[in-house]
Amino acid sequence: MHRRGSGRLTTWLGDLRLPADERRAARAERHAEEEIRRERDWSDEHARQRAATDAEARRNQPYRY
Repeated sequence: MHRRGSGRLTTWLGDLRLPADERRAARAERHAEEEIRRERDWSDEHARQRAATDAEARRNQPYRY
């Protein structure tokens, strides 16, 4: 579900219309999605760093015929 304006204020104001149980569930869902995003980004960053290190090592090797 995509809301117009994705800022925290918009999210907070939208949540005010929900009953308390649904607000907690929505907050928990956003938290879980953020955790998944953080883990994915960390994994991608680790792979990029490893690729950069490998490329640098190849650049420093003498050319072989």
